[in-house]
Amino acid sequence: MAAAAEAGRDKLTLFLPKPLASFGLWVEQLVAESTGKEGKGIVPITGEMPEAITSDRAIVSVSLGGEPPELTTEGGSFRLDFVHDFRTSLELDVPSATHIGAEFFRWEMATATAGLLLGINPFDEPNVKQAKDATHTLLEEYKSSGRLPVREPDGEIKDARLTLSTAAEEALAEDGAEHFLQLLTSGEDYFGLLAYLPPDREPFDSALRGIRAAVGKASGCPTMFGYGPRYLHSTGQLHKGGANNGVFVIVTAAAQEDLPIPEESFSFGVLEMAQALVDFESIDRTGRRALHVHLARRDVDLLTRVFERLLKT
Repeated sequence: MAAAAEAGRDKLTLFLPKPLASFGLWVEQLVAESTGKEGKGIVPITGEMPEAITSDRAIVSVSLGGEPPELTTEGGSFRLDFVHDFRTSLELDVPSATHIGAEFFRWEMATATAGLLLGINPFDEPNVKQAKDATHTLLEEYKSSGRLPVREPDGEIKDARLTLSTAAEEALAEDGAEHFLQLLTSGEDYFGLLAYLPPDREPFDSALRGIRAAVGKASGCPTMFGYGPRYLHSTGQLHKGGANNGVFVIVTAAAQEDLPIPEESFSFGVLEMAQALVDFESIDRTGRRALHVHLARRDVDLLTRVFERLLKT
């Protein structure tokens, strides 16, 4: 992991068999949070089925009982038997799903060692703490004013507001926010889709994963996907503390149903929006290219239409 990252292959692409698919989320958090700091980092790419493997990737393929993982793309399903031909790759075999404890140990040791080799402390999370403190400050402002401070948008698509980070605005020059995805450069960047939408509602999950795949195919870049606020405590450290080669879209939507938080003057909806706004501001302050898409309502058709426009522009 460390040698590949120092050689420019910092997108650690993990292929897993279906019975171990959820293990990838744990590896993603471990690697991103532990190594993404001081302008360095290993970008864990899990749950992705790429149409092509670019030169900035390192691959780890995990077999289960000797059977390699099966991947499904638009071209059909295939066994990942080409990995040994790839220059920077590693093949691992897990004898059975009951050996998962050994994999926890393997990856923890590997990640701690990679941190040592990269010259960073893998055991702290400075940007995660900053985000927590900033969220507390923003909520205190809400308590006094009754509203969250929201920037003026840089563009609009029907029923959606588009706000650019400073770095994205400068990179786009005269182009509008709807051209944001053009900033992705294959072989250098990775794309992060960060959604504050209900993960337990199937229409949203399918649509978001389809958007992730479409952006990856159109740009040729590795892609990450995370639900907010969960990702703030995993890949969020990498986004802000790692190398500046991430291009991020944060998606929020007005909640039709909201719930109060006991003994607080704000609701869960306000808390969620505050966390999203703080993350966008933190990404902005660290010079990252980011776009905040705020939907007028939680509507999967609206979400799809907005990204169809972004992908076509």
